[in-house]
Amino acid sequence: MTVPNDATEGTEQPATKPGMMPIIGAALVGILVGAAAGSFVIGPKVASSMHIGTMTAADSAKLADAEAEASAGKEGKGGKEGATNVHMIENLVLNPAGSNGARFLLVSVGLTMNSIGAATRVKEQDAEVRDIVLRVLGSRSINDLSEVGNRERLKQDILVAVDSLFKGHSVKSVYFPQFVLQ
Repeated sequence: MTVPNDATEGTEQPATKPGMMPIIGAALVGILVGAAAGSFVIGPKVASSMHIGTMTAADSAKLADAEAEASAGKEGKGGKEGATNVHMIENLVLNPAGSNGARFLLVSVGLTMNSIGAATRVKEQDAEVRDIVLRVLGSRSINDLSEVGNRERLKQDILVAVDSLFKGHSVKSVYFPQFVLQ
């Protein structure tokens, strides 16, 4: 005669839950597919629309020639015009008028000079030129500096002020390659 085992009778085996492994596996596959799509499909499309990394060899050669001309002070446009040189004043930091030191402007200014002699004089008087640029920009309010439409007027004011230092038409044009207002 067999005696029934009370421990096994009346108890049901718990239902086995499906493991988390298929869910984790599906998530990993989704991440890998998304990363691959971003790297090989979406990323290149975005980069090409922004013209990142699309400089051709001809463009690179033209850029190198232009930089070499500017640094060597060669004549531009077949010698018809005088030599042009760009004098860079980089990373000037100043507080705009009325900001009480709470805001600042970080600016780089490029001055294109009409002749080699003018470029030499500007380099020799770099401190005075920097002071003039600081004075012109520092006298403007944050509203004046933040309006993009005022940039041409700022350039003209700097041109006139720097040119007055050299008593002539030495400065051909003014550029702002960097203009950050915080």
